[in-house]
Amino acid sequence: MWFEFWVNTEGNMAADPFVRLHTTWQANGLNRYYVTMEVNFATAKITVWNGTNPDHTQNQSLQWTHDQLKNQWGLYHIGWWLTWSAEGVPTLSPVITNRFGVVQTFGDAALSATPVPPGALDVVRFTMQNLRAECFQVSQMASKPSTYALITQSGSWQRGAVLDVPRLPLATIPRAEGSAWDVITEIAKATLATAEFNSDGYFRWKDHTRWASPPTEANLTVSSARELAGLTISEEIDACRNYVAVKWANWARVKSGTDGHLWIGDSGGGIPIAPGATISRAIPIGEDRWDARTPNTYLDTLPDCVSITTTAAGSTAAYGVVEVGTTRDGGTVTLTMRNRGTTTVYYQGTTLYARTAGSAGPSGPTDAFATAQNRASQSVYGIQTYEHPGGGWVQYRDTAAELAESVLKAGEYPIPSLQSVEILADPRLELGDVVRVVDSTGAALNTLAWVVGIKTNGEDGRITQVLTLRGTKSNGAPVDAGLVPDLPVNPGVGPPQ
Repeated sequence: MWFEFWVNTEGNMAADPFVRLHTTWQANGLNRYYVTMEVNFATAKITVWNGTNPDHTQNQSLQWTHDQLKNQWGLYHIGWWLTWSAEGVPTLSPVITNRFGVVQTFGDAALSATPVPPGALDVVRFTMQNLRAECFQVSQMASKPSTYALITQSGSWQRGAVLDVPRLPLATIPRAEGSAWDVITEIAKATLATAEFNSDGYFRWKDHTRWASPPTEANLTVSSARELAGLTISEEIDACRNYVAVKWANWARVKSGTDGHLWIGDSGGGIPIAPGATISRAIPIGEDRWDARTPNTYLDTLPDCVSITTTAAGSTAAYGVVEVGTTRDGGTVTLTMRNRGTTTVYYQGTTLYARTAGSAGPSGPTDAFATAQNRASQSVYGIQTYEHPGGGWVQYRDTAAELAESVLKAGEYPIPSLQSVEILADPRLELGDVVRVVDSTGAALNTLAWVVGIKTNGEDGRITQVLTLRGTKSNGAPVDAGLVPDLPVNPGVGPPQ
């Protein structure tokens, strides 16, 4: 079994950066064994543990030292190769690849003090501190990857996403509905980010900091000499927001409840699963339930268990033989069982565990607000308010305050809007691009603007593109140059009689 992930320690001088994989193995029924793997970049230590104590530091351990981890900051690929002997002894071997493609392998470590009986991987807990990590996955492979090409899968896949550094932490994942893209869109709206696929097929996520300062360069230039056919400029005097409130969900003191669980049963009655074969069972589940957890293998169909036996009569459980998984599609949970052994086993039934959507505790999070304001803008335009809904994805006050400041800086003064900017169609233009608009015939413009809308039309063999643009900076507060304010009353006229 191959555990792998990428980490980046560059630019992080915080104390004790490490990554830890803590795996739980369900063996011989409901007994638990723990295999833990850790890489510590501060001490340059690579450590593995194995035993029955949930506190991994109390179990048998073996350790390697790799000084490069603390002396060379940057991007690393971390891999762990795990095998089991017939007696249940786990053997682990770390494989570390630095950003220059240099592969460092280490000797095998057999942790024989506590052999693990036949069972299955139940839980993987991924813990990291003071670094960035991505692309964690677990694979079943025939042999340990030993070359750079095999370790990084070079040539077999291509990175299709570019993401900004994560900035907004979560206390818990709020309830979400719809497709994956619906959820991504919801998060982007809540955090003032942009999510898009560009014309080359890459997914790009840019966070709210992209609006922090006006851009100085354009992706493209459109001019009245060639591309520009028409435009309309407007600037509403009150089109600003100088008092911003961002709603955030305060999860402090909210505890998880124990009510609301649901048991979903399915009777198999001794369905055979031949060696190498896979069977599936479709089990209905209410739309108001959370996803069912993958059950553990056991002799009886106890709650949160699946019964798989060596005979049709069901007298002996078959541990460590069948790979079990669950998937959810609407109101149906599909239980999949694959026999990885050499003899036929039998599915007797299952009792799945699922919680109700309302079981987060006796009370949910409380709504709070973080605010930001510009009094200079308020003195000119009055108080123009904007309340930004966090959608449940903003869960810390510091996060909300950062977003409030970002919104305020983007809209504390009116920004010119360029509507109906008709140009020759250019497929290179994308939402979020910066264009330079040069109009030497009508509006006498030479300015940068964000692309916030694109509409492409084709008619009678003619393709046109209409852009909606937003200026990158305001024109500042109005100045009454050369004007003398009127006196409160006419000095040449006496009081009325």
